[in-house]
Amino acid sequence: MIEFAFSHTIRGAGRSFSLNVEAKSDSGLLLLTGPSGSGKTTTLQCLAGIQKVDRGHLFLKGKYWFSTGRNKSIRD
Repeated sequence: MIEFAFSHTIRGAGRSFSLNVEAKSDSGLLLLTGPSGSGKTTTLQCLAGIQKVDRGHLFLKGKYWFSTGRNKSIRD
């Protein structure tokens, strides 16, 4: 099972972009689609730990890989 939910805000040039994502799959397979600029790459960067999320979690194979509520980062 894979489950993740997070919020991430990007600020710059007098604008901000807020991304709120939630997904869960019992099969462990997810498909990420959307138009250009919808946050697909940002979502993958947040899940990989490249971008820091404001709040959220990633739960995969019975383990929290990151969780802001548990103060755990993907690099721990």
